Amino acid sequence: MSSGSIQSSTAAPAASASANGVNRRESLVLDPSPVEWPTVAFDVTKINERGRRQQRILRLTSTHIQNIRDGDNITSRHAFDDVFCVTLADAETLVISYQNAHDYTYVSPIALQIVAEINERISHKREKAKSLLATNLNQMALRFQEESFQKDKDEKAAKSKQAAGGISTIPEDEAVTAPVAETLGDGAPNGSEADSVSPLTVGPPLSTSVRGSLASSSPIASPASSASPSPRTSSSAPPLQRTGSMSRSALKLQQLFGTTQSQRLQLAVETLVLDANSDAGRARARFVKNLSVLERNPDTMLPVMRQFMDSLKTFIENKKMAELRKQMGVTDKHQGPLPGEEDMPLDARLERAVQAGVVQPAYARIMATLRRHCAPTDDAIALALARLRSQIGPDQSYYGIPAGSRNLHAWQTAVEELNDLERATLPVDKIKSLLRCAKAIYNTFNEDRTRQQRASGKAASAGQYFLSADDFFPIFTFVVAQSSLRCLDSTRTFVWNLSDKAALNGEAGYYLTVFEAAVEYIRAQPALLDEKAKLGK
Repeated sequence: MSSGSIQSSTAAPAASASANGVNRRESLVLDPSPVEWPTVAFDVTKINERGRRQQRILRLTSTHIQNIRDGDNITSRHAFDDVFCVTLADAETLVISYQNAHDYTYVSPIALQIVAEINERISHKREKAKSLLATNLNQMALRFQEESFQKDKDEKAAKSKQAAGGISTIPEDEAVTAPVAETLGDGAPNGSEADSVSPLTVGPPLSTSVRGSLASSSPIASPASSASPSPRTSSSAPPLQRTGSMSRSALKLQQLFGTTQSQRLQLAVETLVLDANSDAGRARARFVKNLSVLERNPDTMLPVMRQFMDSLKTFIENKKMAELRKQMGVTDKHQGPLPGEEDMPLDARLERAVQAGVVQPAYARIMATLRRHCAPTDDAIALALARLRSQIGPDQSYYGIPAGSRNLHAWQTAVEELNDLERATLPVDKIKSLLRCAKAIYNTFNEDRTRQQRASGKAASAGQYFLSADDFFPIFTFVVAQSSLRCLDSTRTFVWNLSDKAALNGEAGYYLTVFEAAVEYIRAQPALLDEKAKLGK
């Protein structure tokens, strides 16, 4: 197994925005400190489209996935951004689906580990893009604020000079100075977005060129952070690579069983679901293979799938817990959570593993069936969105957002989080996208208010401002309207029917309900716009 490092760099293009009718060019740093990911290679067996088995090396660099044969002959090379999803056909077979290429099927005894490694790299790339977007928006907001203060200062100087007969006499206590940029933790800019100096002044949204330069097509969603994320967090495993002191057998054990308790537990749970030699694994494989029967009746397809997933979970919980405890080295006398449950409970891990085993392999077929079934509603909502974008644009007042709550960059960080709703392939990840979007709205609102208070010379601390449900809904609806989501009815049907019902009893169910209400609000807008046109408003 080979390992190494790849040097990479990203150019920093300039993007344009405008403020108060003045064209301004902002230099956006897309990758100020590239993080090196070690190159990792896996011996695999590739199954081509004719079913032939071929010995290959699957190499993961910091930017690409490479298929290699005959030593170092690279036969295919795809960027992580080109990956649509990575699925497991069984415990030893993985399928990499690319957006603009055919699927690649590989067999390996460590298929679970390979999938985890690919997903972690994609997740980090997406998380970093969001962090850089937040930083750039904050820098643009600070510059806009400073220019506004300078403009006020120049206007006062001109008036004072005119009043004094050509001599500038600005009293010292009336001089306007730009505030010093506040920072929050680790030297990071205060917040990811900012409002203008006055709550009544709303700047322009982020330009299309900026959105395009920072958008990522990665299918995996990860929480945004105000600081550039490290490639490996403390809870994640170090990269799989052989060191000088590591034997081949030790490396093999690391690949098979993971490097942390959390990783070992996740691999053990996924093995229970995907193992083709177990009762649960065989039942899962038969169900996925016979999905065509369910596709004939779209009305019952998703409820039947959810019922099967619940039955599979119950079977594993009742029949396989002893086997799982044995794999984790825990005796029957052990009380409390298993090792590795600290960062994610066992029931959540099992739910995710079941969704990955049942839903993800058939995701494209499920969504194709839903889009055919929901086409009339999807089309109606798409037309409503197109009309809102052409007639209303980024006008936040139309959605009922108060002047003091409007964001300078049109809630762009929340929009980016919501866009992950269609990139994600699992119901649990789509729910996380909604929750991260809501969190981004609350954070942006607090950061804007904090900056406004500090700019006016008042004491303020981050996180002290409350956003009520009545104020949250207009902002969330605006974010949905500004997103790139296309098939909204299909997406909400997918999430409602395939999510664990117990998980929808709390915060997840609340924000999914808010999302559905926002979709219905948008769907009704063409009729309201026509009515206003008739009344001459």
